[in-house]
Amino acid sequence: MPSSIRRSSAGLGREIRGLADGIYRHDCLGLAAQVAYSSLFSLFPFLLFLRSLGSYIPGAERAGDWILRGLEDLISKDSRLYQIVAENVFDEIGATSAALLSVGVVLTLWSASGAVMTLIKAVNRAYDLEETRSWFRRRPMAAAMAVAGAILLPAGILLLVFGSWVGRQIGERLGDDSILYILWIGLRWPVVFILLVAAVGLFFYVAPSERQRWFSVVPGALFSVAAIIGVSIGLSWFLSQNVFQVRWLTYGVIGTAIVLLFWAFLIGLMILVGGEINAAVRRTVVRREQTRRGLLESTDND
Repeated sequence: MPSSIRRSSAGLGREIRGLADGIYRHDCLGLAAQVAYSSLFSLFPFLLFLRSLGSYIPGAERAGDWILRGLEDLISKDSRLYQIVAENVFDEIGATSAALLSVGVVLTLWSASGAVMTLIKAVNRAYDLEETRSWFRRRPMAAAMAVAGAILLPAGILLLVFGSWVGRQIGERLGDDSILYILWIGLRWPVVFILLVAAVGLFFYVAPSERQRWFSVVPGALFSVAAIIGVSIGLSWFLSQNVFQVRWLTYGVIGTAIVLLFWAFLIGLMILVGGEINAAVRRTVVRREQTRRGLLESTDND
């Protein structure tokens, strides 16, 4: 084996060991559990907010029907999760008051910003940075990032939910050989991926106490989004198995809560690992720059 390949392999192994050590030292598993708890806690007031908001939006009931039809492309209509969403959210849209709308907004922002605060703490640990911003600055920033994520992430999810339905409508009206249909089929998934990368990359860009360059956060964002999609597909496949369907019917709502909590844990963990990757890339770049400077200085001295 050539010496250059051996050096590259040794360097790659060193980086992987450093990444694994960072994940362990910075307690990414424990922080991901905190993120999952705060995220799941924010889900229920958010659903309450959606139900209350329906009373102020004309045609909200019809929009709920559209969303349910779109969900049928992602999860089975006979599944327990679909039934819970349909029975507890969309069947009662518009049935609550303005007071519940306000409570839902406040609780959602508080819980979601708590999850973002945990992610900020984890990213600072990954970069070995001390938090220099005050709580009064971090909390509004976390709430703003939660709102930004609540805009970008649902935009990507809506493309997933309604994408196949829109594609069918275009195909029926214009034909399967139309340019618009071909573009829609070809660009749907790349657009979803770009939206998700933008959301995660925006977080990695502003979360550390020291501002990062945009391109320096792209590797971690790419990994996080790809890993989130991968674990989501894997979890969806696992839940679709007949054996688990029987277990799910046995445990009912408790089983649904466990699955949602585990899914949120995996998403949080993938984001934290993405932050560790960005930190590892930054350390590698700094180390190479220091080595290059040392070589230049030694050359100048000679």
